[in-house]
Amino acid sequence: MADGHGGPRQGRPGVAYPQRTDLMEQPRTTGGGGAPPQQPPRQGAVRPDDVPNLADPSADSRPVTDGLPIGPGAGPGAMIPGPGLDQDKTMLTLQELYRATGSPFLLRLMNQAAGMRRLAR
Repeated sequence: MADGHGGPRQGRPGVAYPQRTDLMEQPRTTGGGGAPPQQPPRQGAVRPDDVPNLADPSADSRPVTDGLPIGPGAGPGAMIPGPGLDQDKTMLTLQELYRATGSPFLLRLMNQAAGMRRLAR
C-alpha cells in the first residue's frame, strides 16, 4: 500500500520489531576516562512569595485614580505633560511651508498668530 506518504515500510506484517538497543546504552561522554559530564549547580527553588502577584501592595504610594477627574488623588491638573506633547506644531508647519514656497499669505498668517499669542499672555 504505497501511497507516497511516510516512506517505505520498515517491518513485515506478522513479525515483531527488533528492540532498540541504542536506547539501553549509557550516555556517551567525551574524553575524561568515561566520567559523566558535569551538571551545572542547581539554583535554589523560587518560593511563591518571592514573585509579586496582583494582591501585593503597589510600590507607588499614589492611588490608582491619581490624575483622573474622579476618585482619590490629584486631579487632571496634576499631570505633567510629556516633552513635546504640549507644543502646537502649527507654527512649525507654517514656517517650513513658508521657507519652501515664500508665500506672502503664509507670512501674514504667521504674523497674525504671533500677535494673537502676545495678546493672550
